[in-house]
Amino acid sequence: ERAEPRPHPELVPAPSIKSPRKSSSKPYIFIFLIVMAIASLTLFVVYRNSVKAQATIDLKDSLDQLPGLMEGGDWVAARNQLETTVRAMEILGRPELEVAPYRQQLRETTAMTALVSQPISELLNQADTAATRGTEALQDFQYTVRGQYLFIQGTAVRYVGDAKGRVQHRISLPVAVGKRELPAAIMLQSRDLARALNSQEEGEVILAVKIDAIEPAPNEWEIRTEPESVILWSSPRTFAGLGFSEEEA
Repeated sequence: ERAEPRPHPELVPAPSIKSPRKSSSKPYIFIFLIVMAIASLTLFVVYRNSVKAQATIDLKDSLDQLPGLMEGGDWVAARNQLETTVRAMEILGRPELEVAPYRQQLRETTAMTALVSQPISELLNQADTAATRGTEALQDFQYTVRGQYLFIQGTAVRYVGDAKGRVQHRISLPVAVGKRELPAAIMLQSRDLARALNSQEEGEVILAVKIDAIEPAPNEWEIRTEPESVILWSSPRTFAGLGFSEEEA
């Protein structure tokens, strides 16, 4: 006899196990970011106040020392104190009208402490001698003088010197360079100088300027200068510090 088939047992689905709902961490992150922002702002304010407090002290000290240094002709120390003065005034947000005289004195003392040690005529003759030895010797000479300042009194003549039509000036020098006794000129590109001379074709100037290169040109030597490096002299005290008499200053 055939056995009766057994019925399949009823399959009961296992109860689902739900994972516990994770609590949202977004509010905590938001609170953390707010706390960090407040802490950063507080640290910035504290740091800024400490910088201003130090700038106030530095400014007073530098202004106390400056007159004695300038009267005594200690121009390197005066330049350093002027750097401190200008930096402190900028940090304290002093108006430009108040900062400008110290900024100008800083530019003048910077030039005074970086002037070339030779007269211009000697400098040009050294360049001419180097050129006779070849391009490499002239480049070596250029390296030794580049970045130093020249102090000039002379007549600046306006001319347009390049294809872009930029206004430039040149100052002819009363020298004769080398065996060929070539003339020489200083080439200037300066918005300050152009404004000072306005639309005049020429004008008498007293200035310092930073050397970029001393190069032979057709039938003359040219002292090329860094663009916008002209310092128009304005202080009788620093002028006298260059060796001029008080009457000349």
